[in-house]
Amino acid sequence: MSISCDPNQRQFLSANQSMDLMLLTSGRRKRVLKKTATEVRRRSRQNLGRQKTVDGQPMAGRKTGKGRMFRKLGKTMQATATTKQGKVSWANAITAKIAYRHQHGVAETFNKEKMDRRYGEPDYNAPATRKQGKALLESGYRLYAGKKKGRTKTKKPSQRWIIENMTIGHAGYLIRQLRDEKAKRSWTVRTPARPFLGVTEKDGTRILAENITAEWERQAN
Repeated sequence: MSISCDPNQRQFLSANQSMDLMLLTSGRRKRVLKKTATEVRRRSRQNLGRQKTVDGQPMAGRKTGKGRMFRKLGKTMQATATTKQGKVSWANAITAKIAYRHQHGVAETFNKEKMDRRYGEPDYNAPATRKQGKALLESGYRLYAGKKKGRTKTKKPSQRWIIENMTIGHAGYLIRQLRDEKAKRSWTVRTPARPFLGVTEKDGTRILAENITAEWERQAN
């Protein structure tokens, strides 16, 4: 996953500005594009911190929970350049895939084997989770509480009781039974688009033009 600042592929600049860029030495041209990429990286990190898209709109929130997203994604973002283009990207392929999925909103299909490879095989004998406790209660799980006048009595357990008395495997089985679900062979997770990487075309043009002008002034001095 990367985004490029390439004056040759996009009509960022006027004819005079493009000429000014091409007339710079290769080293100075590379410095212009590196500065431009660095500014794009700074603004992209700012978008992550503010939880805003490139256009300044609030990002689609988490499906569950309220915590801030992408706490570590901005730290490993890198800005590089050649004499032809500047680029903002990630060196780690897995991080780059995560960024791409959120930038564009990509649906991903999982199965048990893929989940185990990515997150490790769960310990089905470990205590049930709070999420499972909530799911059981929402599905109508009740405990046997004896009989009264020939009628079976039940009571609603607490999440704490479920966590302390059930395993992950047992809770998962009961949830599927209560919901009348079969264990899925595969399932699809749909990630909403959260385009945080980059700048608007207007801002990109201005940033690049300002860096070209600054480099010519630096050369003149």
